[in-house]
Amino acid sequence: MDTIPSIQMTAAGPIIHDPRQRRTILVGVCLALMAVIASVSGLNVAQPQLALAFAASQSDVLWMINIYTITMAALLLPLGAVGDRWGRKPVLITGLPVFGAASAAAGLATTIAVMLAARFLSGIGAAMISARAIANEGHPYSKALFRSAQESFVHGWQQAMWAGVIVMSIVLVYVLVRGPEGTSSQSPGGSSW
Repeated sequence: MDTIPSIQMTAAGPIIHDPRQRRTILVGVCLALMAVIASVSGLNVAQPQLALAFAASQSDVLWMINIYTITMAALLLPLGAVGDRWGRKPVLITGLPVFGAASAAAGLATTIAVMLAARFLSGIGAAMISARAIANEGHPYSKALFRSAQESFVHGWQQAMWAGVIVMSIVLVYVLVRGPEGTSSQSPGGSSW
């Protein structure tokens, strides 16, 4: 069994003891979750702009907003189970570009159907990201960061979509460069992707 100074390998997977690496994981996951949360609230403030931009009915606008949340909520537990089985980091790394690409598609959408499809795919990516973020939920730093993410939002639906693209790109690079490998199980006191 190989060991790295800051990572201890166990049967359950790596346990990270280095506080800097643990903060790195926390910051990466919180940044990703910030974009996921902003994508929920961002369109709520832009309902009038959406209705005008797409010549959409109130029902269409509500579907543009709610399809994301419904998809994310429906897939959160199943994708969390996938993360437990195959590793949380691969699920997170898959969810980041899915969310980013779908947010880009939503930002470029010119029809209601394209916007709905993009928001549906964004919900899938968001569920992959959120399934990983739940593991950090009880951490004291994460509660403050989650709260600040919920309180911040971007005005205008197009800016909100592009903010998701930018944040997901940054987080994907951050996770790929700085994130250690990990499996689903953790021991108390350790942190794993």
